[in-house]
Amino acid sequence: MDVQYVQNVTDVDGPLLERAADTGEDWRDLADRQIDLFREDMAAPRVMPPDAFVGAVEAIPQVVGRQDKV
Repeated sequence: MDVQYVQNVTDVDGPLLERAADTGEDWRDLADRQIDLFREDMAAPRVMPPDAFVGAVEAIPQVVGRQDKV
């Protein structure tokens, strides 16, 4: 059996939105840049990367869809 390692990335939160508003940068661009920095930080000590990163914003439709089935 193959195992797929998927890691959640919190790509939106209050401080990120505040920082984007302060700098005038689109919050999605800021989030993408911060995620890239996180990946670089994890690669430096050779932490095995996940097969996929799933952002919180990206997963919202799936979470909402599942609430209907609970």
